[in-house]
Amino acid sequence: MSSNSAVPELDKDTLFLKSWHTYRQILAENYNQHETLFSKLPDYINSKLKEPFSLLDLGCGDAAYLTKLFHEHNIWRRIISYTGVDLSSEAMKIGEENITGKIIYGYC
Repeated sequence: MSSNSAVPELDKDTLFLKSWHTYRQILAENYNQHETLFSKLPDYINSKLKEPFSLLDLGCGDAAYLTKLFHEHNIWRRIISYTGVDLSSEAMKIGEENITGKIIYGYC
């Protein structure tokens, strides 16, 4: 507990789980238009990237949207390497599980 506050400080794991649940709800309800934005990605990739490519995913979170979308559109086979970067190490652990087995070299 902070000496300046009567409100207890949450440990890192508890804080992550609370905020992650809220974030997943926001995604599920498409409040930030993630679904709309991500739905345009396969067409963009197919029109601009003809050769196999490497992908740097800034703000990857758990890579769930990307994993699902790339699987549905058979894009994983064209990715040489994937690197995901996120401020949340907990989200990146989930992301690493989501991309495992999708490509030869990748980490989140």
